[in-house]
Amino acid sequence: MKKQIAAVLLILWATCGGTAQVHYTHKLKGRITYLNSGFKPVVGAQVTAEQGANADQTNNQGEFTLVFHRKEAGVDVRLQVTLGKLVVVNEKELSVTLKKDEEKEIKLFMCEKSELDELRATYYDISIANITRRFREESERLRKENKLSREAIARLERDKQGLLEQARELADRFARVNFDDISALRREAFEYFRAGDIKKAIEALDFETMVENIDKAEEEFSRGKKLEKEGQKRQEKAKEQRLQGIEGLLDKARFCRLDFQFDLAKKCYEEAVKKDPDNFDATWELADFLYDQNQFIEARPYYKKLPSLADTEANRVVAFNDLGNLYQKSNQFQKSLQAYSEALKISKKLAEKNPDAFLQYVAITLNNLGQLYRVNNQFTEAFEAYSEVLKIYKQLAKKNPDAFLQYVATTQNNLGLLYQANNQSTEALQAYSEALNLYKQLAEKNPDAFLPDVAMTQNNLGLLYLSQNRLEEAREILIQAVTTQEQLTAKNPRAFEIDLCGRMIALGGFVHLRLLVKTEDLTHLEKADSLMTSAINRLKKYPEVPRATKYLNMAQDIKQKIDKVKEILKKLPADNEKERK
Repeated sequence: MKKQIAAVLLILWATCGGTAQVHYTHKLKGRITYLNSGFKPVVGAQVTAEQGANADQTNNQGEFTLVFHRKEAGVDVRLQVTLGKLVVVNEKELSVTLKKDEEKEIKLFMCEKSELDELRATYYDISIANITRRFREESERLRKENKLSREAIARLERDKQGLLEQARELADRFARVNFDDISALRREAFEYFRAGDIKKAIEALDFETMVENIDKAEEEFSRGKKLEKEGQKRQEKAKEQRLQGIEGLLDKARFCRLDFQFDLAKKCYEEAVKKDPDNFDATWELADFLYDQNQFIEARPYYKKLPSLADTEANRVVAFNDLGNLYQKSNQFQKSLQAYSEALKISKKLAEKNPDAFLQYVAITLNNLGQLYRVNNQFTEAFEAYSEVLKIYKQLAKKNPDAFLQYVATTQNNLGLLYQANNQSTEALQAYSEALNLYKQLAEKNPDAFLPDVAMTQNNLGLLYLSQNRLEEAREILIQAVTTQEQLTAKNPRAFEIDLCGRMIALGGFVHLRLLVKTEDLTHLEKADSLMTSAINRLKKYPEVPRATKYLNMAQDIKQKIDKVKEILKKLPADNEKERK
């Protein structure tokens, strides 16, 4: 009988694959308060999670409890919190990894979306104003010190463009800082920053003071280990003080970046990672900073460390994608492909369980793969990747057009560029046209964000028509591109005027002059002359910008040719000139 039982057990064991999964009951507690409210509780918010947990509603203290039954340790879960027009500010905390024998507690902050948007806009405007001012100051300083070389100008322009591109991301990060939950030192710094005084904000976050506070917190944490109940409280307090010190170093680094103090920013980032080497966010931010500074070799060890530091599978996807980007920038195709492939494998697995949350991760990774294939002239693979990206974003946009329609447009534009590079003009025209229609639709609601994309796509369409010798259609769409770019330039010349000149060169130097040859209509010569003169006068205002210098040389070269044509026409007999007219 014992042998028969043993045989049955062996069969059952083999059927189960030889291993048994152990499930646990996990309790997740949390408290939700309003942003910057003095910890005012959010009452009546509905808190849910993926299958396996009860739903709960926050009580009068803003507290909730979720119980996960029969969940394996190490499983990632995503919370959802809903109450009217409120949104979760620190949304990163909504992703939680369940651990064995751990009663997890989280703090969430909420506010209305309009309030968060307003905070973002405020911080963005402050950041842009400071970047623009400091760029002018640095240019003037280099000029006075006779250091305004072509290389120095290029580096300064690169730094400015990089910061302008990062301004929205930094503004979003600043907007999510809860003044109720930060140290007095950080609060003082943010008050200076919100007043537009970034230098005082940097000074308030004194480097030596923050490092000393972190060291004291670590000592206090060690002492707390030796005590019992009181020691646990002291440990929790010390842990929070240490965290505030680390975050203070990161805030100082961010402010320094906006103030072009890159060496000090690097020092703060490195100290934050040194004090907390397992901090995923700090390591990630340092790696990205070094990448943006073109210090790829220094960035590599931090990027390589990120997948092992990631506390969720979603963060591992991001880590592998960033590692792939680094390898691609360093022209290491196989390593880049390997990193992206790992990110794709993880993101697809996550999307199978929760497509609403993780399909976008699949799309981001496929887009990176498409870019990698494109720069390596593997057009078939690039088409497959971009086509899958488009399919995913269209699916997501049906449910949430406000969030994902812009990515449908961007992917259509990318496909247009790919088709054009592969001489598939019909397909390129269709892709560009669809991208333009979407960007126009988006620009009606948010012109500041999407009018630049409208102008870019109009320009792409114009150049496509030009390559097909469809000159009238090229002229029509490039006039629209110039008009759109003029609207943008009127609001922000430094951001958009150089691109306006590029559109003018395309319209005047390429289209009107070719129409002149085709039709012998001298009005095209006058229009080309007018556009080149305007472009030259505008571009002379930006001697420190390499792209402006490149366009200026092009415009001046075209203007010289126009002047030569005019000189020849003057020497022609009057009757011939009348004939031409």
